[in-house]
Amino acid sequence: MAETPRADVKSWWQTLPGLLTALAAAITAVTGLIVAVRPSKSPAETRPPIENIGSGTTAPEATGASPTSGPGSTTQPSTAATTERPLRLPSPSQVKLAHGDIVIDLLRGRVESYNATTRSLALRVRLTNNGNYGVNFWSASFRLVVDGVPRAPTNLLNEIVDGHAAKDGDVVFDVPSDTKNVALRLIWADEQTDVLVDLP
Repeated sequence: MAETPRADVKSWWQTLPGLLTALAAAITAVTGLIVAVRPSKSPAETRPPIENIGSGTTAPEATGASPTSGPGSTTQPSTAATTERPLRLPSPSQVKLAHGDIVIDLLRGRVESYNATTRSLALRVRLTNNGNYGVNFWSASFRLVVDGVPRAPTNLLNEIVDGHAAKDGDVVFDVPSDTKNVALRLIWADEQTDVLVDLP
């Protein structure tokens, strides 16, 4: 019986390392392709959410440039620096409701123009709860009376103030640009009190 030539066996063993090297290169290429096309989270998705302005945070101060800009866009000057004006608060700026258990203080305010016909009135208010139980601190307790017509806030304020505690929040209203005098209406159960506000 003829034996298998030794040259064939040697040739087969010589090509095996080449095949293994080619296989490893293919696996590396496929792995690199998977990593390259796999979607990753954008910076906006990994950034923590911005806290609602109605939960006691303050809005950023107005500057000559927009605080943020979209990807690939250039920073454009903002008109907020020229249209936003502080508001002179009425005196007294404190109202007591529910026989003194609820005290609402007007802390500060600002007026900002949207366009030729509409302005935004933002008021920072503090609710002090002198009672023993938690109470709602929400948009339903505030209305802006413009020319005899009450308007609801355009933002959502919805907090709980524990007994013998206080919390700050913002209420924001849209008003016509030609309006000079408005009244902030504070509502608590069957009580309501109007506080006159002069707009700049």
